[in-house]
Amino acid sequence: MFGLFKIEKDDGIRVPFNVLFKQNEDGSITTKNRFRISGVSYPPGILMVKGCSLAGIDWSLFKGRDLQIRTDNGEAVIIGLY
Repeated sequence: MFGLFKIEKDDGIRVPFNVLFKQNEDGSITTKNRFRISGVSYPPGILMVKGCSLAGIDWSLFKGRDLQIRTDNGEAVIIGLY
């Protein structure tokens, strides 16, 4: 179990946070690519500030950490957080 999600052995790849999120100069975060988490898809361009949650997660707490993802029809699916 990693963070909030169960990761099956050999499921997906580990990527840096900045593959899916852009860290802005003012400390906010913007989604860079379309991704899915818990069955819900999110488009690029969503702006989040500290304390704002998306899919129940305050992504500002994971800046600089890695994500476990797999792809499904060209869309990143987040399956774990490190």
